[in-house]
Amino acid sequence: MTTRGSFDYSRVPGLEAELRALADAVGEGTKQQTQAGVATGHTLLLAKSMLDHGTFLDWCNRETPYSPAMAQNYMRLAKLFHDLDGESRDNLCLLPLTGAFQLAQPWVGENVVAEILERVRRGERLTVEMIRAFVGTKGEAGEPASDPSPQMVNLIVDALDAQRKRQLSKFLGRKPGKHDRAFMKALRSGLVRHDHGSDGRGNLLIAHQQIVA
Repeated sequence: MTTRGSFDYSRVPGLEAELRALADAVGEGTKQQTQAGVATGHTLLLAKSMLDHGTFLDWCNRETPYSPAMAQNYMRLAKLFHDLDGESRDNLCLLPLTGAFQLAQPWVGENVVAEILERVRRGERLTVEMIRAFVGTKGEAGEPASDPSPQMVNLIVDALDAQRKRQLSKFLGRKPGKHDRAFMKALRSGLVRHDHGSDGRGNLLIAHQQIVA
């Protein structure tokens, strides 16, 4: 992963001080946005602890501006923040909010998080694209990861309540079987049908696009 180099202020004589001040203002705004994201995640986690799974999803849809998938992003960010120490928390909040979301995904290993935050500590300026590219080339143990299937599995499982998880587990069984191919075909068709359905929401497909975009 490469980082952005320092801007050559000799190209804009007389403007260096003002432009550096503006860059600092952008950085402070970025920090405040990510800090607000952490606070939002903590608030959503509190609400979730007060409600059962299905009720929480309905509450999110009706009382917040976030889809369940986006609410998960905020809650995962808050959990990651909680698991870090003081300096690492500060460094996490120096990342753009969308980049912090990427780092908080459940398939990102602790060593990958530590490496990104160490780069921030050293003063590197990391864009969302840099973080996304770095996370995308690292597996849970920091090894190359080309198969996004575990990400999609987490996305689907997170969207199910306990009863539906049991139903799905019972249907699929503990070993690959005759249902697998038919299930994947039906899932693909169902996503397309839902995306073009009368409600126009397509939540699972939209959530998939948010992760892989």
